Amino acid sequence: MRGPLVALLLVTLALSGCLRSGGGIFDDPRPVDPYDYLTDQDYTRWVIEVDAVTGWEPRSSALSLLRERMGELAVKQSIAVDVDGALPSRERWTTQDLLDLQRDHQDRSTGGDAVVTWVAYVDGAYFDPDAEEDRLTLGLAIGHDLVVIFKEAVESTCDPTAIRNPETIDDPQDVLPCLDGEERIEQAVLVHEFGHVVGLVDRGIPMVTARKDSENGAHSNNPESVMYWAIESAGTLGEFNSQIPLEFDADDKADVCAAGGRC
Repeated sequence: MRGPLVALLLVTLALSGCLRSGGGIFDDPRPVDPYDYLTDQDYTRWVIEVDAVTGWEPRSSALSLLRERMGELAVKQSIAVDVDGALPSRERWTTQDLLDLQRDHQDRSTGGDAVVTWVAYVDGAYFDPDAEEDRLTLGLAIGHDLVVIFKEAVESTCDPTAIRNPETIDDPQDVLPCLDGEERIEQAVLVHEFGHVVGLVDRGIPMVTARKDSENGAHSNNPESVMYWAIESAGTLGEFNSQIPLEFDADDKADVCAAGGRC
């Protein structure tokens, strides 16, 4: 069964949630699903529309890597990444705020020969009223057509005064991601989110090989995959003993191939 899901990439070890997305904001009766991206059955082009709060724009290296990685997965004649308009600033964002943002600022719609993903680069922090404590979120994949990157949070990951995982804050491992720098962290989070968009690790396409982390939701248990659970947060990036991965592993690619994507 194909349907919209939400992947919440949070600063803690194991909180990710599922709820219905804002699919169909252009009155499309069928929300976008992973197969729309991976195959060319309904759409031969993929357009990734990117809007940003002024001062928190994406790095060109992150967008270039995203296009390269999606080209390795999707059977498309073209994948275009278009940086478009400016977004309003906020100190905190709820899921509804982000869905409203998409409704008010997304210009392109899925239709004809093109499937569209909207990406919002925002400032401030994500606010979950149901969370037991404040959590710093680096990125969200809402449904399969909306990705949010909390650029201000990403840029604070190497700041020693930023919120860190209290269980590892005194552990030297907790500073390891700063050896990679914010650029690589942004690249990893963006590609990771799009891994959820295309349904990886039980988020919309079947797993050929079981590897879903039992404690951390729809994430891989392989630290060499960009879908590894620890990429979800600044506090858990210290789990890596080497560079933060930027590539999908063989199991990720096998899932994509079996779902009709690139082999």
